Amino acid sequence: GTTAKVVIRTTGTSGVVIADAIKFDFIDCLPDVVAPVANFTPATTAAICAGQTITYTSTSTNATSYSWSFPGGTPSTSTSATQVVTYNTEGTYDASLTATNGADSDTKTLTGAVTISPSIPVTAGFTAPLTELAVGENMTLTNTSTGATTYAWTFPNGSPATSTAENPNVSFTTTGSKTITLVASNDCGSNTYTMTICVGTNTKTTLETFE
Repeated sequence: GTTAKVVIRTTGTSGVVIADAIKFDFIDCLPDVVAPVANFTPATTAAICAGQTITYTSTSTNATSYSWSFPGGTPSTSTSATQVVTYNTEGTYDASLTATNGADSDTKTLTGAVTISPSIPVTAGFTAPLTELAVGENMTLTNTSTGATTYAWTFPNGSPATSTAENPNVSFTTTGSKTITLVASNDCGSNTYTMTICVGTNTKTTLETFE
């Protein structure tokens, strides 16, 4: 706070009369405004495929407003605290945030914040040597997928029930129609292919010759 002395003057018949001085203490009620510190996530560089998105979130302190810059992204600017940005073109791009309050502003730039790789389409597919087989009979599936780097197979009542092999071997423990599912994926996406086969009982036919 601050202290001030106020002098009260009155005019009388004999001239100016100085009254007692009054002392006032003034208390400053306004808080100190602290300068902002700009920061955001992701705080490290990222790698995604063309057409994918990154969510930027301000973690700035003492900020009341935000101004983003996303070169190569859509949108390219924003004033929101959190912004989802889509990148459609291959390349490496920076991201920048300016955090502001009534006292000051601060800017953080992450150089090479995101690297965009071309999107490679995935087409899942496979062939089976048999579409009808007996319980317990084995067969090996041939993967014909393109653009994929990983595979996830599902075999209802199969042995195994799932597989990540490129060309798995499988048999079935029960009869009926079985839908085999393959999900082929890469870093940019996935695709699914299914095939239904019939599993029956394993019967043995004996031929006899009569004379």
